[in-house]
Amino acid sequence: MATPPQVSDDPEVQQDYLAQLALAGALSAGLAQLFPSFDPRLLRQSFTEVRRGASALILEMSTAAISLSADHYEAMREEAHVSQPFRVPVIDPPSLAAVESELNKATAALLDGASTDFDALRRAIETQIESTAQKMIADAASDEQMAALQADPKALGWARVTRPGACAFCLMLATRGPVYGSKVSANFRAHVAVNGKGGTCHCTVEPLWRGVYEPPAHIREAQALWKSSTEGRSGKDALRAFRRALEGGSLRERPVPTPAIPAVSQADQFASLMGSIDALMQTSR
Repeated sequence: MATPPQVSDDPEVQQDYLAQLALAGALSAGLAQLFPSFDPRLLRQSFTEVRRGASALILEMSTAAISLSADHYEAMREEAHVSQPFRVPVIDPPSLAAVESELNKATAALLDGASTDFDALRRAIETQIESTAQKMIADAASDEQMAALQADPKALGWARVTRPGACAFCLMLATRGPVYGSKVSANFRAHVAVNGKGGTCHCTVEPLWRGVYEPPAHIREAQALWKSSTEGRSGKDALRAFRRALEGGSLRERPVPTPAIPAVSQADQFASLMGSIDALMQTSR
């Protein structure tokens, strides 16, 4: 298993990042158990069955991601010695209808196509399902953090936390430093692979209650590289120059390390969840 990425010098931020990455691993493991039910020769019928199971898994993992984020926010606030008491609001996970709608949109072009290469079609649909699922889990986590930040009267802002090897776009956003004041409510969303290009970077949010933020070493390196590589450039031209400068260097884009599967304490819950999803799919047939 790959070495977990060091994304922050703050132990609480690092722990939250790795916990969310473990959820991503659990999601991948769960989907891997569902995908054998997909038969592209019975395209619509089997997709409906897999979508039902994937949706249940996404809802469960979204709820877990939200809970982890709420706990993380409370721990970070306590670590920062914020004096004013605050109860972290807990958002609702996406609705079943919203999850199914996202999966439908992600696979619509493939399902409506006329491909007879069933193996390629199956792989493409499975990739789209997993990419969409990973994005929804990541969004649930960051949405919880943003809801807490917006409700917390002591919060000053937030910083984007990304890993060494994240994509140029995410690193560029991280080089801009913290978001303060009226921009705290700015949207923070994950991104996923599109047509096989650009993976999920699993960026996360670091809440800030102090006016001074010191980014980790890889972000400081990215800031210096951005400055040197984009001088005299702007917009997309600057991003292209930054991406070229990243290629071949220590911060070049790399896949997310293989996420850890849930710890032993979570294994029974995960097995129970997969049993419930399997039963749901069986009864739908």
